[in-house]
Amino acid sequence: MLTTIARHGPLNVAQISGELAIPQSSVYRIVRALRSFGLVVERGGEYAVEALFWDRAGDEQLVERVAQRSRLILRSLASVTGATADVLVRSGRHAVCVQEVPATTHEPTRLPVGDPMPLHAGAEHRVLLAFAPAEVIDEVLVGHPPRLTSATLTPDQLVTSLAQIRQRGLAVSRGEYIIDAVAVGAPVIVAGRAVCSVGVAGPRASCGGDWVRAVAPQVRRAAAQLAESLGSSAAGRFSPGENGIDLPHRSP
Repeated sequence: MLTTIARHGPLNVAQISGELAIPQSSVYRIVRALRSFGLVVERGGEYAVEALFWDRAGDEQLVERVAQRSRLILRSLASVTGATADVLVRSGRHAVCVQEVPATTHEPTRLPVGDPMPLHAGAEHRVLLAFAPAEVIDEVLVGHPPRLTSATLTPDQLVTSLAQIRQRGLAVSRGEYIIDAVAVGAPVIVAGRAVCSVGVAGPRASCGGDWVRAVAPQVRRAAAQLAESLGSSAAGRFSPGENGIDLPHRSP
């Protein structure tokens, strides 16, 4: 459908239905998903491809590079912290895990690799939100982000948290996305741009304050290592002032 709109648009629902020979009810459902991921826009009942889509799509090779370059770094991070290590990128108003290495000591705390997750709950997720463009932050806050657990931050708490993350370059989550998990995340900054976030997560029962203080420097170090690796391999692909990878999810 996205390809059809890109080639022949702007198109209304009836036209899309005719082009693809699918029911209009299905068209409505799919274009809602495409709009939620920021891939198409609606103007006067017609749908067109979002102007920034092509720029986002051009970054897919970068996401693949993030996944590849982070693998060994995550293995080392999981080994030294004993926790599950992840790399997340931002996809519009969602976070997506693109690489994960399970815990070596603690019980694994897993994220759904490749699936969209909220930006407002979780350490690595909030890191991505903190360094997202202002319009993305505004959309998340205005949208009254749901409380996923009793520990999920309120909008006011979230505003304060985002400022602290930008200042300290670190986020800590205690049960706000997965109720029994503690996570620590840091941004990967290349040429002034938050390309992705790196973090670790473990069970609350065995990952208390001492554990957080011990792993925080390790997470920061891993983020710096990945930033150095990506910066050396992607010269010229980053624009200072841009904030984060902004990609469409592959299967909205």
